[in-house]
Amino acid sequence: MVVERRFHPRHILQLPVTLNLPGSEETYAGNSLNISESGMQLAVPPYVTEAIKRHCAIPQELSVTINATGSGNEQSTPIDIPARIIVNRRISSNEYLIGVKFRSLTPAIQDSLQKLLNRA
Repeated sequence: MVVERRFHPRHILQLPVTLNLPGSEETYAGNSLNISESGMQLAVPPYVTEAIKRHCAIPQELSVTINATGSGNEQSTPIDIPARIIVNRRISSNEYLIGVKFRSLTPAIQDSLQKLLNRA
């Protein structure tokens, strides 16, 4: 039996996300693999990690926009969350795994995130 020891347990939730990098007007697409109240894990193509290295100073900070759908698949308001990259690991020749920790969560963002996690 697996015991969850994390303070904020992960929820498997696969959603499209958009990464907004400081100093870049482009947005970069990825997919969430799992999410918790304190962070998320993303799968991204190699060009996204190259853009992160080019545009983000260390510590690498960016903004993650979660493009969630509501019940019945209607589009809900995207959740824009400031984050810091904690893990950046290659998992195959055409995919990287990025782990981000959320920072500076406002009560409104926390509420939106909790509603998203309740659906997971």
